Amino acid sequence: MVDVEINKIQEMKDYLLKSPTHFGGAKFTKTMRDFSDEEIIEVFDESVLKRLERVADYDAMASVFRAVPSFVQERIWESVHCQKILLGMGTTSDHELRQIITNKKFFSMQELSKRAKQGKFYYNPAKLRSLEVLLRYFKSQNILDSLPSNQYFQMILLCSKKVPDSFYKFIDEENVFKEIVSSDIYRLVDGVSRRMWVQQVNANCSKLLLPPDVKVIFETTDKFTRWYYNDDKRTLGSMLHGKLYGLSSKGMKLDISKEALKQLNLQEINVLKSDNNGVVDQSVVNELLSEVIEESFIDGTIFSKKYLDTTHLDIPVQKTMFKMVVDKSIGNPQYEEQILDYLYGLLFREE
Repeated sequence: MVDVEINKIQEMKDYLLKSPTHFGGAKFTKTMRDFSDEEIIEVFDESVLKRLERVADYDAMASVFRAVPSFVQERIWESVHCQKILLGMGTTSDHELRQIITNKKFFSMQELSKRAKQGKFYYNPAKLRSLEVLLRYFKSQNILDSLPSNQYFQMILLCSKKVPDSFYKFIDEENVFKEIVSSDIYRLVDGVSRRMWVQQVNANCSKLLLPPDVKVIFETTDKFTRWYYNDDKRTLGSMLHGKLYGLSSKGMKLDISKEALKQLNLQEINVLKSDNNGVVDQSVVNELLSEVIEESFIDGTIFSKKYLDTTHLDIPVQKTMFKMVVDKSIGNPQYEEQILDYLYGLLFREE
């Protein structure tokens, strides 16, 4: 019986070593179903794994990946070639991939069509769906945990027009966000692509996630409004409004940190303060604003127009901020002196 099992394993190894086209075929699929995990591990020794690197067809590689246990998946994933095939990159070189993602015409239909005909890297909704389906067969948690820092996976997220909400079932959005904004891939793509991706990832999670260059990739506006039209849709305020609307429709609450709040100006804070759907916990926002104001007193930025603008004292959010600044200064001689100097300058500034 043991000899029969050994012969069965050796027969499959010999079959796979004969030709790369034997991977993922009907015979392969049927045999893998009959093998135990231990037997599959024996089949995929160094020689077979090396032969697998000759496979350039996505369907064949994906079929192999789905059929093997987590240990073999991890061995396959060690190969950069196999990673690129499984992630839909094909055999495009890393150098060419980086050239492609820096191309501002990446999203044009003409460019997508041209790259598809040339067999080069491109991403469309169909390929995203294929990858999403494959992610369900990732049996190794180690591989899933490594995806956020994988440069090819980062390229996919940054260079896709629309990543489906369900895509993030398999990965942690916040971890993905942190890895991408600190990567060189993020710095390679143009500002429009970065902004579109930040909008997408924020549409899929309750936490407000803002990159360090948020004021570069989003436009600013002087308007105090909850509604945005035309060019205003490129502003951070517009994204915030869309995020609150999306959370409201899902019955979710906004999760905001002090670090994120510090990146917002008065107009953007106004979007949060104008929420009337219970999405924003105003007590949390006020508590965080109090801490931000304290830090702004210390670093001397409290009297910048980012938080205080006397031309907008008729706006409720500015009145609220002004009151918080005054309240914070009461009882602190140093802060009181700063606010008195500020008010003196407003009252007696030169015309």
